[in-house]
Amino acid sequence: MNPILRVLSSLAVAAASLFGPTAHLPSQEVQRKGSSSEALIDESLRSAANRGLEWLAAHQHKDGYWAELVGYKLNNGYETTDDRPLPHVGVTALALMSFLAGGHLPDRGKYGDVLHRGIDYVLQCAQDDGQITQNGTRMYSHAFATLFLAEVYGMVERPDV
Repeated sequence: MNPILRVLSSLAVAAASLFGPTAHLPSQEVQRKGSSSEALIDESLRSAANRGLEWLAAHQHKDGYWAELVGYKLNNGYETTDDRPLPHVGVTALALMSFLAGGHLPDRGKYGDVLHRGIDYVLQCAQDDGQITQNGTRMYSHAFATLFLAEVYGMVERPDV
């Protein structure tokens, strides 16, 4: 499976379990539109999300990235450009957004350093023409990196962001 799709599907499953259908509501009551999602989140879901963030933090490279196979979609498949995982800006941006979604901030708290190193890595992938790429990643990864930088733009006082 495409590495970005694998990360996305993992994030989608986590999001669906945290914010999805009303199956987690007491007595199967239907939640009204606009009401708090706190009723959907129980301790087991919080614990699962926290374990996921711990795993991600433990697998981040010291230079701020997560490595994955780099390639491109071809017809119905995914062609890799190398047989070994390489620093992957798209996967890194998605992983970093999961920390933001968990309420973590760059340079603050338990995962502040994870986010700081990740920002540094994503920024070093920015090319003179504006493309955010490394190791042959393409527009899909550029889009995730851009979205991540847009998210952190108001959180950090860094001229490079």
